[in-house]
Amino acid sequence: MTLLNEIHFWSSKSTILIKSSDYGSFKYCSKKDRDKDNVYLDSKSLYCKQRGYVWSASNKKSTKLKDKLKEYEDLLAQNKVVTFVWDNVVKLLLSRGIVVTITVNSVTNDIENISFDRSIVSKIYPEVVNAGIINDQRVVFVCSDGKIYCQGGSWKDGYVIGSTPKRKVSLCKDYLVVWGGANCENPQPWSPLIKEHHKGNIHFYLIGAKGPELLASKRTEGDPQDVIISKANNETLIVIEQIVSQKGAVSIEVGTFKLVDHNLKRTCVTLVPLQTQISCCVLSQDEKYVFLGCIDSSIAILNRSRGTTRIAKASFIPTFAIWHIAGVTVAISNEKGQLQYYDVALNCIKSQLIGEDCTAIGLVDLSIYFKNQMIVENLYRGPNGLVVVFEYGPVVVITHVERALSLPSLVQYYLSAEKVDKAIALLLNVDWSDEVFFILQRIIAYLTKLPLTEENARHLQNALGSFHCPPVLLSAEIKRR
Repeated sequence: MTLLNEIHFWSSKSTILIKSSDYGSFKYCSKKDRDKDNVYLDSKSLYCKQRGYVWSASNKKSTKLKDKLKEYEDLLAQNKVVTFVWDNVVKLLLSRGIVVTITVNSVTNDIENISFDRSIVSKIYPEVVNAGIINDQRVVFVCSDGKIYCQGGSWKDGYVIGSTPKRKVSLCKDYLVVWGGANCENPQPWSPLIKEHHKGNIHFYLIGAKGPELLASKRTEGDPQDVIISKANNETLIVIEQIVSQKGAVSIEVGTFKLVDHNLKRTCVTLVPLQTQISCCVLSQDEKYVFLGCIDSSIAILNRSRGTTRIAKASFIPTFAIWHIAGVTVAISNEKGQLQYYDVALNCIKSQLIGEDCTAIGLVDLSIYFKNQMIVENLYRGPNGLVVVFEYGPVVVITHVERALSLPSLVQYYLSAEKVDKAIALLLNVDWSDEVFFILQRIIAYLTKLPLTEENARHLQNALGSFHCPPVLLSAEIKRR
């Protein structure tokens, strides 16, 4: 399968190198670029205008986009992007406490307007923001002095939670979890004033009208790599821990903890043994899969409902990973800006830039677009693609053809490319649903049109096994339907 991409750099810097003949990559053209006498540049300018893309940022009275774009790029050069969220608008929380709001055209992915909110800066100066999250109008962030600030939306003037070292945060509605490494607390001598919750490295809060209320705390055995508040039940936490034994054996524990009488009670756990320590991990939005990237460049996907794990080898050591919104593909990247896409069966998905060159590649390398070596800061999810944030800028949006990474589209692409083994592998690694039943029918219809060879008979058997002999037994109601 080939994934069609376009690359949009939200920048006008001359250090970004895009050929005039490259019709799959775009940045905002500067005056220096426009002064060049280049027939390819004129042709690309016309192409952008015909597609409705912004070729060059202008200073219209209503938006002053050119000036705001320069201010935005200057801020990126002086700050780290702590967090990035793209819902109706894009919001970035910068390390100095500035919140940047960007209005984006939903069709072209071009910037339409930029605004800056500096209300946090005066509250935290001279500290900087180390971690944070934006949820609707609310912002939760951890400063370099360890204080946790909650403000915006219904929280009005906001709240401050006491100082704690090396903390990260996760927010869902009015529930907040604050967590750090197993050894993140400062060693303290015994004292009758020290309570049990002071020893925990996971703290679970409800932030109501009266302020933050500590619901429960817990000290983990291993080092938490991520702690997520379940969207299905906000009083449930999903904790991904890395445990390294004294002999050096590495394992990942994915545990589910439910709030019971002010205690976090573990209701289930899945153990994944690994050869080396992990470099990144991420839970899918539907909470069905956990992706694990390791320092030996191996990658693994845990199916939580089945307790099964698939392992493969990537082309590089993944430092960052993000699930696509459809929940069946994951994008990985290293700090150099190399990218790869995989589905839940760990089939590598090749990419192709929209343009004259129709060569499909298994690895997208963004470093070729820069004069100097750039470092990726993080990956984020966009409405129809991937967002790559580089340290001190720029922000890069990689768009995909609509629904190209949905389950039916992936299977159809595999069948069109005569890769029925990949289609079946994908079928066998997703949970049963009406959509999966229709996909099974499509695969069977494809196979029955082929000669009945030994290989095709084996493919038929494997595909039908997803219904007749599934890893997780189907309910009687599903079978009856």
